[in-house]
Amino acid sequence: MLFILNEEESAEEGENSDAQKAEPMELKQLDALEEAVIEYRTITSLTTKGTMKLRGEVKGKEIIILIDNGATHNFIHYELVKEKRIPMDSNTQFGVTIGDGTSCKGKGICKRVEIQLEGLTVVADFLAVELGKVDVVLGMQWLDTTGTMKVHWPSLTMVFWNGENKVVLKGDPSLIRAECSLKTIEKTWETEDQGFLIEWQNYETEDDSKESKTQNQQGEEEDLPMIRFLLSQYSDLFDTQKTLPPRDL
Repeated sequence: MLFILNEEESAEEGENSDAQKAEPMELKQLDALEEAVIEYRTITSLTTKGTMKLRGEVKGKEIIILIDNGATHNFIHYELVKEKRIPMDSNTQFGVTIGDGTSCKGKGICKRVEIQLEGLTVVADFLAVELGKVDVVLGMQWLDTTGTMKVHWPSLTMVFWNGENKVVLKGDPSLIRAECSLKTIEKTWETEDQGFLIEWQNYETEDDSKESKTQNQQGEEEDLPMIRFLLSQYSDLFDTQKTLPPRDL
């Protein structure tokens, strides 16, 4: 597993004609890329510690943004890239390792994509991959550029400075999706609630156990030279019966 962090903060210089307009935060482009890492629960849209979801905008479309310190890079949903026709360089090959150990091939790199947040504009490169219920992931590639940051995860609040501007980002509690046990769900039910609670568990039947044991024994017997010779010489005796047995005379 390879974590690559090639980006450094680059302050955008220029005249600020509107005092109320937030100064854009711009990241340098990705120069080299071999493998990126993203949490498995990002794909499944589950919320975990060290993450925060909020709403933003890209090319006039409202999107869901996940700030995730477990992701090495910034990611953008490939479907969003196609829908908004965001320019993408598909010549750069890279792989994405998901937190459950599986890997997939990235679609390409979208350079200098402008993401609008509340009070902040982010201009950065994004890796186009298939995401779940999230449109954009801001990972360590972006978090490393914010300098000293104060984060209070229980209230979903991030505070940092972008130049001379103080930025306060607040997560949207309505976007939280977390795992919970069956007992926890039962406690939330009221008397008038109706429905079904289903819990899936893996189990092994007795027949499966016997079949597995028989296969193991058969494999051990076939490893013996004498057994292999007898099985080969009298193979017709061990073949599965395909016709009815002859009648007794």
